[in-house]
Amino acid sequence: MKYTHYIKRKIGNAILKYDFLYDVLHIFYKKLSKYSIFSLYEYSVNANAIIKMIDASESFNYYSQATTKELYEIWSYSKTENRKCSKQYIALLRNVTVRSDTDGIFCDGYYLTDKILFDRKGFEEHFPRGGIVKNDKCIIINRNKKGEKIPQAISLVKMWSYNYFHFVFEGMSRLGEIDKLEEYKSWPILIDECVKKDQRNVEIINILNRNHREIIWVKEGECIEVAKLLQPPTLSWGIWDVEKAVKNAWGYMIDIKAGQYLRNTILENYVPSNYYNCVFVARGNNNRLINEPELISFFEKNGFYIFCPDKIKSFQEELDCFATANCIVSCAGGASTNFIFCKETVDIYCLLPFEFRCDNPQDITNSIGVVSHMIDGKIVANGGMLMKSTFEISLEKCQMIVDKCYEKGYLS
Repeated sequence: MKYTHYIKRKIGNAILKYDFLYDVLHIFYKKLSKYSIFSLYEYSVNANAIIKMIDASESFNYYSQATTKELYEIWSYSKTENRKCSKQYIALLRNVTVRSDTDGIFCDGYYLTDKILFDRKGFEEHFPRGGIVKNDKCIIINRNKKGEKIPQAISLVKMWSYNYFHFVFEGMSRLGEIDKLEEYKSWPILIDECVKKDQRNVEIINILNRNHREIIWVKEGECIEVAKLLQPPTLSWGIWDVEKAVKNAWGYMIDIKAGQYLRNTILENYVPSNYYNCVFVARGNNNRLINEPELISFFEKNGFYIFCPDKIKSFQEELDCFATANCIVSCAGGASTNFIFCKETVDIYCLLPFEFRCDNPQDITNSIGVVSHMIDGKIVANGGMLMKSTFEISLEKCQMIVDKCYEKGYLS
């Protein structure tokens, strides 16, 4: 697999370097396309396409991470630092192409994205599948292209939409600003079809789609041409340059508008079906927290409800666990998305080794005015990033959490 990837990259780099190679190959393989990489914002300015500027600043007031292990578990995130991000704006683009599982827009021979403005290396390392990027050029294989052009649409298509966190915070959170524009209330929405595999996502779409817009599902690898595309603002920024993120302990930057919109809209008509005091969120596998079975047994014996996201039957059940609980213990990961539904008085304990504090979900909890307590873990296998590593949490630290719950009257 690695050898095949190496060959493809070598061929791709040669095509990008020598124009005649692309011209020859394109004659026989029409699905191969070459683009110049350009900022979506700069293109929109030149095309007079920006219809609303929400925030013209290019910096984000980010809560700094603890710098030492000694501070990690008692850090209050009171210190902030300015980090570079992109402007927040809504653009009305004409005659463009939207591709599934892709953040960028294809238009006039350009691949348009603002990712290059603050995370160039990360953008290149995580370029869409079937594509290769070098300097300011890229090639990509556009499969399953639809022949009919859609007259108008709003794009919520995103890279990694299959992931609960990326779909909710990077995709659906952007709909709030669009809903403020009355003249576009009837426009359909483009969403990656892969999100339908998770019933939670379908229920979230139904709740947030308050204007009952038509949903146009974009299949994997599919390209859709749109005559008029409304491009929502970016409200969260992740550093895909993993080495840089880990070194600087830079986590996701999430604008408070995103968290508040999701929380307020989803909870507006929510009525609990069940109530929970203390909840332990189980990943359901040992590919990250390797002693999870031991922790499940420990917390269950101490009166915690064990919540398994993979086994729930409805989004209502998930909301009940997070919106009613007084204490939540969870490994850092996609389930942290649900922290935005918690009570403001909740105690959240996030299990995460100090070395991977860039994955701390602090921006999620900050959006509802809650500070998550970090519980340091011992790394067993270090893969350079959280999703490729394993760690364990000591029972002594878990006992400290249980003692706090007894002290506050959550357990008796």
